[in-house]
Formats: sequence, structure tokens, C-alpha cells
Amino acid sequence: MTVTRIGIGAPADVIPVAVVTHNVPSPVSAMPVVVVNGPSGATGPAGGPTGSTGPTGRTGPTGISPTGATGPTGVTGYADTGPTGPTGKTGPPGNVGSTGAVSTVPGPTGSSGPTGLPGTASGTGATGPTGITGPTGITGSAGVATNTGATGPTGVQGNAGVTGNTGPISTAASTVTGPTGNTGPTGLQGAPSTVTGPTGIPGLATSTGATGPTGVPSIPQNSQSVNYTTVLSDAEGHIFHPSSDTTARTWTIAANSSVAYPIGTAITFVNQTLAGVLTINCADTMYFAGSPTTSGGRTLTAIGIATALKVASTVWIITGTNLT
Repeated sequence: MTVTRIGIGAPADVIPVAVVTHNVPSPVSAMPVVVVNGPSGATGPAGGPTGSTGPTGRTGPTGISPTGATGPTGVTGYADTGPTGPTGKTGPPGNVGSTGAVSTVPGPTGSSGPTGLPGTASGTGATGPTGITGPTGITGSAGVATNTGATGPTGVQGNAGVTGNTGPISTAASTVTGPTGNTGPTGLQGAPSTVTGPTGIPGLATSTGATGPTGVPSIPQNSQSVNYTTVLSDAEGHIFHPSSDTTARTWTIAANSSVAYPIGTAITFVNQTLAGVLTINCADTMYFAGSPTTSGGRTLTAIGIATALKVASTVWIITGTNLT
């Protein structure tokens, strides 16, 4: 039996119909059966919850994947260069740079150029005869005595004489030197000579000048073991206080009014080891070097040395070691 559904895809108000055909053996005739489907029932409830995901299976071994042989390299394509484009316009010229400093080092002298060839000798031809002098013009009449007369007309100039023939060219050697050729460039400067030239002849002995004054051979010493005032002979000398005198002493530079030492006079004071302390006074004014406002007496202890210099008629400056 064959069942045929009728109305599949029909509108909602059409009831689908199934046609059933029975396969009945001959001689019974087949009778179609029409089956009418009823309306669809309500959808049943959904099934149960989804089960949990099972464990992941083991990863299978990696399959062998050999790399195939590299294929042949393809034919290189043509690389034709296109035609060169036209040249662009020339840009404007740049600014001219400042002129460099003039060199003070002279350039090397070039070698001399070859001497020019002598000029060709050419003898001078004989001078032709002088032409005939033309007749002198008529002299004008004398003017009036008080006024200068007009100048008479100039006479006609005679014809020029015929030029003589040029003399033969001399075959003798010319005595005229040809022009000198251009000077060649300066040659390179040679290396400095290592050979010392001969010593020049000594100059003639002239008269010897006057002998200058003999300098002071030493600083004269004046040993003192008492209180002391300087005298004129102490100038440019030193006054010495020996170690044998352990007593403190006072030494005084005399006033200009009593001993007029020249400006520039120096007097040195020396206090030896173990000697008593020296007090150095000045009857005029004496400044301590480096202290322009400090004047008066100074103290010089053992192994001390001090020098006083007269800088004005009544002014001295003193300086030294172990001097206070």
C-alpha cells in the first residue's frame, strides 16, 4: 500500500490529507484510501539536563610530514632600466665665501726655464739717398714798424726722395742677443743643510772700555754685645749679636739729623743662637713690611735676621725672620 500526503506546505486552514494506495494483486482493483491527519499535538517537555563533558582523549602521535625537495629556481626576469630623466635646472650660485688670510709662508722657488734661442741676424740695408729739398717759399714783406706784419705763406714742400734699396742680409753671426725666455716655475726648496758653515774671521780688537767700580766683596760685620746706636759705617753691613751675649739688648737706627744715610741704604741685624732678644728701634719712623699702619720698634729673637731699608729721608721699612 502506498500512502501519499496531500497538502504539505498548504495554508494553515487546510487540513493535510494522506492518500493511501493499497497494492492489491490482480484481478482486485486498487482502491485509494484517503487519510485525513488531525491537528498537531502540543510539544512535549524538554529532555533532561545536558550531561557533563567527558575527559579529553589522549593526543595521537604526530604524523610524519617530510618536506618535499625544493623546486628549481625560476628564470630571472629582465630588469631593463628606464631612460634617464632630463637634467634639472642649475640652481643659483651660492654666496662667495670670505677671502682666506694671506699666507706669510713664501712658496718654493721654481727651477729656471731654458734660455731662449738667439734672434735671427739680419743686417741693416744701406740708407737711401736724401730727396731733393723743395724751394724755400717767398719771404713776406716786412710789416709796419709799430705793428707786426702778417706771416707770409709757407712755401710748397718739395717731393720726397726715392727710398733706396734694402741692403743684403748679413750671413755673419749676430751680436744681438735674442729675447730671454720666460722664467720657469720655482723649484722645490731643498732640505735644511746639516753641515755647519766655517766660522767667520774674528773681528778686529777695539779698545777695551773702562773697568767698572769694584763691587762689595761681602757684607761687613759689626759685632755688638751692648746697647747700640748705628753709625755711618754700618750702611750696607750687618750688626751681629753673638750667642755669647745672652742679655737682651736695644739697638737704634740713628736719626737722619745725626747720621744722614743716603736713601737706599740697607742695614742688616743678626741675632745668633742662644743670644738675648734684640729690640730694634728707629729715631725716625720705621714701618713693619706688610703692615703700612704699624710703625715703631721691632723684636728679633734668636736665629733671627732682619734688614731695614731707608726709603725716604726719615722713613725706614724693616722685614725679616723671627721678627715681630
